Amino acid sequence: MSKLLCRQITTSKAAVGIFKLLFQWNVSSQHDTGHRHTEIKSGLFSIYFYSCLLVIVAFHQGCNENSTGTSKGSQDQPGEDSVSDATFTDDTAGFEDAQTRIPEDSNEDNTLYPDTVTPDDIDSPSDIQHDDTMSMDTTEMPAGGPAYYLSGDCDPIVPSHCGLPFPSNVYTVPDPTSNTGIRVQFGATTLVKTKTGVQSSPGAFGSSDGFSPSPMILAHFPDHNGQDLNGPNNIEHSLLDLSTTTILDAETGERIPHFAELDAWAKDDTRRALIIYPAVRLKDATRYIVAIRGLKDHEGALLEPTEVFLALRDKLPHDHPTVERRRDWYEDIFERLAAAGIQRDTLQLAWDFTTASQANNTNRMLHMRNVAFSQYGKGNAPYVFDKVDDDLDRHIARRIEGRITVPLFLDKPGPGGVMVLGPNGLPVQNGTAEYPFLILIPHSVVDQPGRLVQFGHGLFGSRYVADSNDYRFLANQYQSVIFATDFIGMSEADPPVIANVILSGEADGFRTVPDRSQQGFLTMLVLMRNMLNSMAQDPTISLGGSPPYMTDMGYYLGGSQGGIYGATYLSLSADILRGVLAVPGQSYALMLPRSIHFIPFQGILSDVYSDPIDHMFVLSVVQMLWDRAEPTGYAYTLINDPLPDTPPHEVLILEALGDHQVPNLSTELLARAIGAEILQPSTSNPYGIKSSTGDRKVAMMVDIDYGLPPVPPQNQPMQQGDDPHGKAIDNLPILEMTNLFYETGTIKQMCDGACDPE
Repeated sequence: MSKLLCRQITTSKAAVGIFKLLFQWNVSSQHDTGHRHTEIKSGLFSIYFYSCLLVIVAFHQGCNENSTGTSKGSQDQPGEDSVSDATFTDDTAGFEDAQTRIPEDSNEDNTLYPDTVTPDDIDSPSDIQHDDTMSMDTTEMPAGGPAYYLSGDCDPIVPSHCGLPFPSNVYTVPDPTSNTGIRVQFGATTLVKTKTGVQSSPGAFGSSDGFSPSPMILAHFPDHNGQDLNGPNNIEHSLLDLSTTTILDAETGERIPHFAELDAWAKDDTRRALIIYPAVRLKDATRYIVAIRGLKDHEGALLEPTEVFLALRDKLPHDHPTVERRRDWYEDIFERLAAAGIQRDTLQLAWDFTTASQANNTNRMLHMRNVAFSQYGKGNAPYVFDKVDDDLDRHIARRIEGRITVPLFLDKPGPGGVMVLGPNGLPVQNGTAEYPFLILIPHSVVDQPGRLVQFGHGLFGSRYVADSNDYRFLANQYQSVIFATDFIGMSEADPPVIANVILSGEADGFRTVPDRSQQGFLTMLVLMRNMLNSMAQDPTISLGGSPPYMTDMGYYLGGSQGGIYGATYLSLSADILRGVLAVPGQSYALMLPRSIHFIPFQGILSDVYSDPIDHMFVLSVVQMLWDRAEPTGYAYTLINDPLPDTPPHEVLILEALGDHQVPNLSTELLARAIGAEILQPSTSNPYGIKSSTGDRKVAMMVDIDYGLPPVPPQNQPMQQGDDPHGKAIDNLPILEMTNLFYETGTIKQMCDGACDPE
């Protein structure tokens, strides 16, 4: 880290705030270790708050170096000195430690598990891709990318910021091998540049065959007065002819519900990005058209289109090469808009983009799962028990810490690792690695087997979050053996690396987060398979007798980050049919600016980037990478059209109305994506979610009303009243509802009226 960057951090107001927040968080966490929601309280510590922690660690690692002004962890080796969460083992190494269990293959026939695959089955992407190839009409997709269509890296239809409008098909090139027929190609200078002149590289984005299906759509009108936009409280108005913004399915002509707003974080009115969020997850491998009209300036006059867009719209001559090169392409856009009732002479801006295919977002993870289960599909992965404690307290009969060996697909198992990819774009196994786990066996299952519950911790937490007094109580009260590993990529070992990525200004460096996250999902899948098979028979777990839990099915419980990533994990698991997602969400690009933990992060962004539009642009761009790990890429398959070798799931979502950390808009986006209904009675009526009285339903959302004021409509966090984020499963009716759901799959209203703290 350069001395200049160190000085920028130490002298910024943001750094002062970060130190204060870190101190407060650390103190509160140290004094709250007995609370089962320590992870939820610190728990979806929105990426930005945790990024602050990362910055401090990076500051100590880099700025305290001697006169060279460089940190031990270079850009090539980020996080080398950070806490490790794994041990690398070579493929050829034997497992000679006397404590290591190498289970024999089980011959039991259990239809819950898909058949394992052979190496011959896992070499070709076609074996795991869904048929989501682009259903295009006769219109030819744009060819040549920005170098041809723009004669540069920036689109002159929005000259006020390079890269906008975004996402856009001008940043694609033909690729007949992809499911969409295209792939993303940014120019060398399309992405953001830091104050210190670091230009973000587009390298990590070139493998994408389209853009995020939950995009933060961006445009910019410097003189826009901010009026006449359909905000989040009026989503249904976005489908009307009078709406100033329209998202159109280019093939069907269907209008897509959405909301629009100006970036409320920007202090300069002329640098507020126009942000459009689809209220539903968009279809994969589909072309969409965005149209904007009727916006006015501060004097109430209609905004004039930019020169280049006006030339395209009104068939005027222009000396910029992009105009003639895009004539035919834009004629198609205008014709499709006209067919939907939007006339070209009213348009202030219009463009198109194509969403990525399902294969783009899921094939890497599915390939990793297939490779792992070709080796350990019978629950026979090697494992080690490192520590066993008996009669821990009145709730826990045995506490076990250990490590499990799984195939490694990263260049290194610890923080900063990125995926090793083969020529076909799929991950390549790089030996094996050991990752730690924790098991809690309560007294209540010693004589009568209970259920097996896999736990997912909150943001930048760890498996030890489950090891609190209140989670121990829940395990014993509801006859549940709870076990957990770390959500690596978003666990306690990752902050220093993520901080370095943010401060470096290299957006493509963010790939370590989704890459490590996918490795973390793999560990969870293999561990669950082992827990239902070989480990269930191990005397250390069975306490010398039969397994302390039923081995026909596992269950899942995750809160905050554990709810968010839990939606992805469930969509990949063949061993879990029912999961509870407490205060989850979908699409970090939507989630983060509306979280209280974006506040200190905004200070960091302001230190790194000079233009507030850059802040939103960065979030929008990295969402493309995050889709390979977060629910946007997966959750919609939970119930309908599940992923290969994966059953449909049953899901209970718990939403805390007025959540300060995970905004309700993101929770409701997730609910719509999976087709959940909202349990009645309820005090809320979110757009596009059907009401239900409960009973046997495969997906249900339960709202808990804490009597807070309305959530601010702009893209800023809710801060009024006590944050309900960590209270979603604090009351008895919710716990009983969860228990019944686990037992029977029935979701039944057990609150006296609408659910509330009473």
